[in-house]
Amino acid sequence: MVAATWLLVLAALGLLLLAGWWGPMTVMAASVSLLLVVLFPEAAANAWLIAPVAIIGLIVGVVWFSWPSREVFGG
Repeated sequence: MVAATWLLVLAALGLLLLAGWWGPMTVMAASVSLLLVVLFPEAAANAWLIAPVAIIGLIVGVVWFSWPSREVFGG
C-alpha cells in the first residue's frame, strides 16, 4: 500500500513537472493498486466497486486516451 501511494505521488509530481515518465509511473501505480484490491478485497470493502473502476479508468485514460492532452498544459 505504501508503494502504491508513493508511486502515485511521484506520478503526480511528474505530471506537475511535465516529465515524460509520469504516464508510465501512473500506470504502474494504478496497477499496483488494482493488484492490492484484487488480493485483499476485504480491505477495500467500503469501496468495493468504486476503487477498481476508478483505478481501471485511470489506466485506460493514460494508456488508451493519452490523458491529459498536451493542450491542457498549453503545449
